[in-house]
Amino acid sequence: IADPGTGAATLTGPAGSTIVTLQGGASELAGFTIDGGGSNLYAIGYTGGGIASGMALRDLTFRNAGTARFDNISNATFERLTFTGNSALTINQGTDTVLRNIALNGASQGIDLASMDGTTTLANVSVTGGAGGLTLRNAHGTVNATAVTLANITSNALYIVDSDAAISFDATSSINGANGYAVIVEGSQASVFTYAGSITALATRGMEFF
Repeated sequence: IADPGTGAATLTGPAGSTIVTLQGGASELAGFTIDGGGSNLYAIGYTGGGIASGMALRDLTFRNAGTARFDNISNATFERLTFTGNSALTINQGTDTVLRNIALNGASQGIDLASMDGTTTLANVSVTGGAGGLTLRNAHGTVNATAVTLANITSNALYIVDSDAAISFDATSSINGANGYAVIVEGSQASVFTYAGSITALATRGMEFF
């Protein structure tokens, strides 16, 4: 699906619906807006039984559209995506996944990545405001983060749990202000975590490792 280039098409859906459902394969979505009016279950949903390989989402805007959720994907690319309002991005079981030039501004739950494997790449990703920052659950393989910015999160900004991946954030990454912890690393003793960026904690709780 792609916009023809004459102006951004907008897809909407009724309350509690999934606006776009992907059934598998190398689907590509590009150049339009998904607007859910704040009451949708999912903006995009892929929860197919098989592995979806080669999926690409580019140049999309999500407004109050619920969660863009993807389960069991490989070699997927997400780039130039914008999320606002009641919107979030969730990936469960992704192998060799690229997230590039993604901005969540006041989005509800931030980015939640679970059971990632292979090489997970985050580049120029920002989460500003909203209830959640960036969560890595049960991460494996390698996670390379470049220019990842987490700011003014109302709960925990960076949460790593039950992971054994080699996780690295470069010097251009930053965490600035979180009402919860700036960084939590939980149950991830087998993980190698390197953070070269800056951290400015808003609350009295900065970092916790347990």
